[in-house]
Amino acid sequence: MPTSTYSGLETVIGFFNYAKPRSLLDIGVGFGKIGFLAREFLDVMMNQSYRPGDWKVQIDGIEAFPDYIQGHHKALYDTIHIGDALEVIDSLGSYETIVLGDSLDHFSKDRAWQMLDKCAEHCTGYLMVFIPLGEHREQEAIYGNEYERHLSFWTRAEFEPMAAASKFSWFEGIGDYGRFLIPVDRYRHHRLRNRVEASIEKGQVDQAIADLTAGMESLSANVESEYLLVDLLLNADRVRQAINRLKAIVRQFPQEEPVVTAYVDRLQAIYSLQAHAS
Repeated sequence: MPTSTYSGLETVIGFFNYAKPRSLLDIGVGFGKIGFLAREFLDVMMNQSYRPGDWKVQIDGIEAFPDYIQGHHKALYDTIHIGDALEVIDSLGSYETIVLGDSLDHFSKDRAWQMLDKCAEHCTGYLMVFIPLGEHREQEAIYGNEYERHLSFWTRAEFEPMAAASKFSWFEGIGDYGRFLIPVDRYRHHRLRNRVEASIEKGQVDQAIADLTAGMESLSANVESEYLLVDLLLNADRVRQAINRLKAIVRQFPQEEPVVTAYVDRLQAIYSLQAHAS
């Protein structure tokens, strides 16, 4: 619906304070709560700019149902784009933060993941996902808006592995509700590992190694992806490559050195024995 729970708004403000975006895209504007909170906190409070002419933060939105848009929206948002977000976002630039507040569940699951993937392409900082969880949040086309239907259901497990912070609330008669702060690079790594794991399930280990290695080259360093690659190399008996990758992990993540160094020593001993036997 065009409105959502007021419980947990301190978490939303906390996410804004952590990310401190200079540009923000609100997907599924509704009545404009996110736009108001973002404008008041990021501009009025943090920048001491209460007049529109002095605002420093770009706040745009996408709304599929044009009848929701009223005068207060136009006073708070710089631009509101009307249409299906999955299509509209292709024409937009990049934002430091993209908020998907009570919107993903209005997409089918496949289209929702496509939406997240596109958001990641247009985001340089953080994705913020606020969403009802579980399978008991059915909703029809209220307010005469077909986009209000709930078309997919979500769980904590689908977001927590890629979230830097999360907060949950429980509402009697409704259920679980989650708020997730997701660094965009962590999201990209998560999706890359999902694709690689799909190849592994098909027995395509060499393809999985090639895809993971190539994908990681364009992303920031991520220790989970590095360890997955090491595991794949070892499973493929490519011990020397695994050792080199582990040494690279120590250079990129010094805190991993105590564990990695001992592991490398054992692997080098195994590699030496294999080389001697051959």
